[in-house]
Amino acid sequence: MRRRRMGNTFSGICNHTRMGNKGSKGVKCGNALYFIPESDKTSDITYTIAHESLESCALDFIDGSEDIENIWVYSHPLHEAQLTAGLLYHAFVVLETDEWWWSIEKNTGGIFLQRSRGLLYHAFVVLETDEWWWSIEKNTGGIFLQRSRGKEFVKEHFRMEKREEPITLEQSDKGQMKMKDLLHSLYEKKEVRKGYKFDDRDMNCLGFAKRVFDEFAESKFWELILPY
Repeated sequence: MRRRRMGNTFSGICNHTRMGNKGSKGVKCGNALYFIPESDKTSDITYTIAHESLESCALDFIDGSEDIENIWVYSHPLHEAQLTAGLLYHAFVVLETDEWWWSIEKNTGGIFLQRSRGLLYHAFVVLETDEWWWSIEKNTGGIFLQRSRGKEFVKEHFRMEKREEPITLEQSDKGQMKMKDLLHSLYEKKEVRKGYKFDDRDMNCLGFAKRVFDEFAESKFWELILPY
């Protein structure tokens, strides 16, 4: 594996920063990819990568030649702060019946009734490559890419804090393509420029996780179905 020394600063649109563990919660989407190179370390060093740099300086510290060998998509209940962040932009009602959870809401497209076996939840993707374990996910703070030598530090932790439980496996498969293809996909689809809308599946964590899993899984798709 190619290794490069990580300098203290990259100029302009690709910056080295230190972020507190709770820095992203409840923050408006940063329109950037935040790369945490060793998510099990206490230093919590984060690289902020703008859209324009996804295929350039990002490859100075991510080995694009690494094969994506396996892929998983997981979910867990939303953190209270994530729920609050969503409600700042949109209001809706959640109902519990004998068999289902429901939401009913109104937006510019009309009145929508959703049904699901689970309550509101967060979804994220875990990848295994030649040398590392990775997680990639979207929240109100932006898109976050974590890397670690141990799976538990990306699956069970987000920026060194324990994830909400239970963590549920939604789908898994053999992987395909390389890390450079993941960065290219983020660039091509302008993922970091989309922003975050809690009630818009194309712009929230669920739609993002589905797009990543479906593209980089060898043969399976994540059937994310919430019938109206």
